[in-house]
Amino acid sequence: MSDGVRVEADTSRLEADTQRMAAGVKRAVNPAAADTAQTIVNRPIKLIPIRTGALRDTVATSPLPDGAAVHYGGTLSYADAIAKRTGCLETATTGADKLFRDAMQRVAAQEVRKV
Repeated sequence: MSDGVRVEADTSRLEADTQRMAAGVKRAVNPAAADTAQTIVNRPIKLIPIRTGALRDTVATSPLPDGAAVHYGGTLSYADAIAKRTGCLETATTGADKLFRDAMQRVAAQEVRKV
């Protein structure tokens, strides 16, 4: 017959730290998304041919509740043709997921260091 051994661990501090880290990461999503979107917007501008500047002026970002959006072309009928000819949209979006992931990993590391 064995003597009963009981181990109790107070996890309240770990739980509180985890909640603080999660809140910090959540607060950083929109700024990281906005930074990533701005990086993406800056890429195609150099590739867009300029006659009037109307197409270039459509390239912009806007905030979303859970991130950011990148806009290109607006209602300009020739925007798609320019994108196909120049490859500006492919160039702009290549690696965007990695940019955002890297930004969020830096945020997570900062939040962990706070604990």
